[in-house]
Amino acid sequence: MFEYLANALALGFGISVPIGPVSLLCMQRTLTSGRTAGFATGLGIAVADATYAVAVAVGFRISEYAQVMSSPWANFIIGSLVVFVGLKIFFVSQIKTAKDASYNTLKWCTLSGFFLTLLNPAAILLLIAGFAVLGLADAIISFGRGILLIGGIFVGSMFWWIILVIAVSTVKRQVPLIALRAINQLTGVVFIVFGILVIGKNYF
Repeated sequence: MFEYLANALALGFGISVPIGPVSLLCMQRTLTSGRTAGFATGLGIAVADATYAVAVAVGFRISEYAQVMSSPWANFIIGSLVVFVGLKIFFVSQIKTAKDASYNTLKWCTLSGFFLTLLNPAAILLLIAGFAVLGLADAIISFGRGILLIGGIFVGSMFWWIILVIAVSTVKRQVPLIALRAINQLTGVVFIVFGILVIGKNYF
């Protein structure tokens, strides 16, 4: 059981480390809206990772979900969401501190982190690979192991986001305000372009 939990923790941590759109989002929010907003974003991402674990634990084949997420209508929804988040980031006019983050801001950070991860094809592929390595892709999982799998992936994923947010917020003290605004707008542009490319897969 301990080895199983250790594997789940390692999987949760491992799928979070690669730099991608959600990592960029977490760093951008930590820089521009404070540490609390970064933690809220990481929480949403970790909950999405745990949601995949729940699906696997109850017998859902995540590989089938990956096929659905590669369909044209899914690409349009995912791309539109990414473009919307990019526009929202780009047009932020104020760089905030951790104390300035309101409840609505934190709720938006958590929900957007959750849905962007849940709909992210790259995250799905990483999980499929991770579950295959652990022999869980099509395995029948007992209730006890299912709890360990879900909890381990959530804790492992959240551990990485805590490390990332603390590291980025430490660096933030050395970054001038004008650079933070430039980072904010650059992140918005990256999201907008990425979202357009995802939508464009339907036509090219």
